Amino acid sequence: VSRNAAGALGKIGAPAVDPLIAALKPRAGNDSANAAFALGEIRHPRAFEPLVAALKARDPNVSRNAAGALGKIGARAVDPLIAALKARDSYVRTNAAFGLVETKDPRAVEPLLAGWTARDNAVIAGAVTFFIERGVPNSEDALIEALNRTGDSEMVLVLLNCGNQKLAAAARGWAERHGYQTMLVPGSGGSRWGGQR
Repeated sequence: VSRNAAGALGKIGAPAVDPLIAALKPRAGNDSANAAFALGEIRHPRAFEPLVAALKARDPNVSRNAAGALGKIGARAVDPLIAALKARDSYVRTNAAFGLVETKDPRAVEPLLAGWTARDNAVIAGAVTFFIERGVPNSEDALIEALNRTGDSEMVLVLLNCGNQKLAAAARGWAERHGYQTMLVPGSGGSRWGGQR
């Protein structure tokens, strides 16, 4: 119900911004996560500061949706997302990296590559689509390490469908160990190794 309500409010647009901001309160669980997602759909300037605050939420779903929403807001969100890459909390770093990829802003490249150089598994996991599309030869082991240390089912889907057999095999292994079933859907899209189509 909460997800559907937030989705409907996201379609309403600007008139829904204030109720959605109010739903970002701490300990609101799914309501906050859904509100953050809907605010990203609206992309209203008033949502910027509340989403930056929600980026530091303890609930990883809220933080991830806030980062994704900030990523949709675009250039204005780049600096707070870069700053969040230095957070102590690995979930916040993962989600900040995810948001930076969403911005598609060139300023995101250097901080994401710095996370790679530092072998920050949280940043690598959050920016997995960025690294997949770069498709640097022999980078698979670092991606697999990030999957095994901090990955989740969403990262598995990216790796499974990226067109790199070594990464797909690692994704199937992770899924099996964690009780998930995997299925490759031809033409399912997503990020492709080396940016291939």
